[in-house]
Amino acid sequence: IHGAGMGAFGNVYMERGTIIAPAPVMHIANHEEFTTIYETIKINGNDKASVKAVGQQLFINYCFGHMHSSVLLYPYSMGVNAINHSSNPNARLVWTSKERTNFHHGWLQLSPSELQKHRKAGLSLDVVAMRNIYPNEEITIDYGTNWENAWENHVKKWKVPRGSKEYIYPKDVHSKWNEPIRTRE
Repeated sequence: IHGAGMGAFGNVYMERGTIIAPAPVMHIANHEEFTTIYETIKINGNDKASVKAVGQQLFINYCFGHMHSSVLLYPYSMGVNAINHSSNPNARLVWTSKERTNFHHGWLQLSPSELQKHRKAGLSLDVVAMRNIYPNEEITIDYGTNWENAWENHVKKWKVPRGSKEYIYPKDVHSKWNEPIRTRE
């Protein structure tokens, strides 16, 4: 996908059914409150303010969710957030097996309000190979048609923000990724 992130790549041969990576997730039961960006507006120059929703946090792009659910699942393991979308993926997400100790299988039956009472991570997914994957092949999953349509719409409409004199496109940052990141002296 044009403009996609860096991606995750296999460095060894993986047979179909192999767990590529564990993806323990932190649940966010009501993502609207957590992911909305608010702007504070002063009323008549007074310190009292009105709050207006103006957008969504970038954080939401790295979560798993469903359009008919208020729950978001944020994977916090290394590399999983680098897995890009493909409508012809070589991997998929599955719930972790019951045998894993960090997984509370019973939580899958909870409502969002019941899930919200649990203030620790207890759900986990696995990224599993759907077919044989070869060294240096990109690992991809299907984000779904709603995501794909939203991405295409974003790409068509997006413009560099006004006043961004030094904006760098992600693809240009990625091409220089192998260079050391330096701090100013």
